[in-house]
Amino acid sequence: MDRQWQKKPAGVTAAKVSTVQTKTSPKLLRCQVSVLLEDTEFDDGVMNGRPVQSGKFAGSLRRFLMREHLGLLKENKSKTEEAVRDPISDDFYHKVWYADTM
Repeated sequence: MDRQWQKKPAGVTAAKVSTVQTKTSPKLLRCQVSVLLEDTEFDDGVMNGRPVQSGKFAGSLRRFLMREHLGLLKENKSKTEEAVRDPISDDFYHKVWYADTM
């Protein structure tokens, strides 16, 4: 891993997408795409119940992807945005993540 990805200044988001060859699709080529984005605007966020500064784009991307993975895109956006606001809290795990699997 390149060192510039390991030590990111505040407001920098690193996203990496990988596709690997599998036995079920032998013609699939291995490819990787990496993107480094730098937010210049910040929002107040929450991680594990503690207030943090979150890059505006990075935070919205994280919440969108979390809602997408949980199948919440078709539901009320303001309700689901709040539900995925703090994805590492116990409250999120029990009320959203675990509840969705049951």
